[in-house]
Amino acid sequence: QFYPRGFTSPNFNYSYHRNDIDVYSKGIRTYNIKYNQHIVSLTPLNSRFRQYKILAGLRFDYYDIDPILSANNLAIDLKNQRYFSYYFESLVNTENDWYYPTAGTYFLIDFAYRTDNLATLNGGTGIPDFSLLWRISLSPTNRITVQPGIFSRLVFHRDVPVPYFNVLGTQQRIVEQQIYFPGVHSLEQADRYLVGINLNLQYRLGEKRHILVRTAAARHANEISDYIQPTLNVFAPEFIYGISVGYAYLSFLGPIEAHLGYSTLSPKLNLYINIGHSF
Repeated sequence: QFYPRGFTSPNFNYSYHRNDIDVYSKGIRTYNIKYNQHIVSLTPLNSRFRQYKILAGLRFDYYDIDPILSANNLAIDLKNQRYFSYYFESLVNTENDWYYPTAGTYFLIDFAYRTDNLATLNGGTGIPDFSLLWRISLSPTNRITVQPGIFSRLVFHRDVPVPYFNVLGTQQRIVEQQIYFPGVHSLEQADRYLVGINLNLQYRLGEKRHILVRTAAARHANEISDYIQPTLNVFAPEFIYGISVGYAYLSFLGPIEAHLGYSTLSPKLNLYINIGHSF
């Protein structure tokens, strides 16, 4: 990584990832994907000022994909894939703690335009990809913190490549576009247009101990017309819900957390345990 100092701090970066991922749909494994990912990014605009950050640049992703094994044990041969993405990120973070904030706001906007030749994708338009995450921490007492928020990822293309599917998962980030959803114990695939709300509650037992309650509700669809169509049936398949209740202890190794959760995407209660810092 090359990272010169300065107000804009432009940088050039290369990274490599090896992933072996099971993807689920409503608790049932639909496929497994193994791939090597090579990432080269150039970020000419990389400005940070106190609690504000803005990034913009160009990125190249190369996916060296092994054959996919579907749920019925049929091998599906996928070609290796490469993408050039123009990206923009804006972040405002005034939270007073990295893990358990009691005040402040976190507001993140991401946008990317994905192509295979810097202009088009498979001879047609590229993929506009928009994400938003917002939460605010409110503390009516010195022990109780309430965190309402919203999240969204919208992929404006009918033929979304496998590496850019919408996925919901745990707090442990496995793929970049993964969105945390309480009660989900694995990577769950979601439709292209996803918008949700969450409401979290923190109760501070002591200086390092917390009780955590996290809830979320979301709606997803593969067509804009289906998404904006009004419906009174909040239990329709395009609506998903999740809840988890947990205990957290802030140790010298980082947070130690245990969560018992349930979501309409999973067929049963699940236990999630996390030890250590998040990066």
